[in-house]
Amino acid sequence: MTENATPAEALRIEAADRLIARQISTDWTEENQQDLEQWLETPANRLAYLRLQAVWTRAQRLEAARPLRRPHSAPTAPSRRPFSLKFAAAALIACAIGGSTLYLSQPDMRSYATKVGERQTLTLTDGSTIALNTNTVLKLSTNSNARMAVLEKGEAVFQIQHDSTRPFIVTASGHRIIDLGTKFLVREDGDKLKVSLIEGRARVETAPGSAAQRSATLLPGEVVLASANTLTKSKAPLGKLKNEESWQRGQLVFEAATLADAARELNRYNTQKLIITDSAAAKLTFDATIPTNGVETFIRVAQQVFGLHIKREADTVIVSR
Repeated sequence: MTENATPAEALRIEAADRLIARQISTDWTEENQQDLEQWLETPANRLAYLRLQAVWTRAQRLEAARPLRRPHSAPTAPSRRPFSLKFAAAALIACAIGGSTLYLSQPDMRSYATKVGERQTLTLTDGSTIALNTNTVLKLSTNSNARMAVLEKGEAVFQIQHDSTRPFIVTASGHRIIDLGTKFLVREDGDKLKVSLIEGRARVETAPGSAAQRSATLLPGEVVLASANTLTKSKAPLGKLKNEESWQRGQLVFEAATLADAARELNRYNTQKLIITDSAAAKLTFDATIPTNGVETFIRVAQQVFGLHIKREADTVIVSR
């Protein structure tokens, strides 16, 4: 809340705040952007806008907002009422009712974290759910008018109740995922991001300010792999994608998986780490469903199915021929 602001200042700040909030909407157009630029030509308006951008950055909301950019050409119809003035009119009414006291949408972010081997399911007030996998950190807006989350590391399944007026936005690895009536899985691994769509639709966009601004709309069974400046979309069997969320049941489903891949996955869930020292053994493939805490199950497969040698050292299990 900002107090002691003059009506004119309150008007500008409220309009700027509403504009930034609208920029994370899925229906922001080039015409809207041109109107915004026209409004920003007034120095006082631009100052209010830049100050609000700083506030949103501190609230970790700016990551989900579209970057400010200059249009290719200036608006040619000066008589047309600018889009942003509609918000200014609404702000003027708010100032008339509430005086100079101004409420700004500055959502607090609450952190949720799971340890290695832990899982947690969050249920939102709108009925949406977010399932956190092992060793995951997620920040979630506590403001019901700003449906957004930041996946700082790990993996989560988002089952989102769609609201076209308030899209749910997930930021991960600098990119953002916008729900369009969706169940999707997001896995953040350093500077790499994997988004798998299970139901509905979702849009993935490269990080604001990246060298090549790109986006991809996903349908069920489609997967996006994203790095700093790239988006690569591919198709996967829907059954396989559903297997990827089997960790919610405490299981890992492996189909034609190498021992190396299986060991890498199990290491995400356990403090006892599997190390395969033999390159030929690492490439052996198998099909199995193993509990997320199933290090001993993996060891039995390695010994009984493949005849491999097991050596235990402290918190590591070394697998070799």
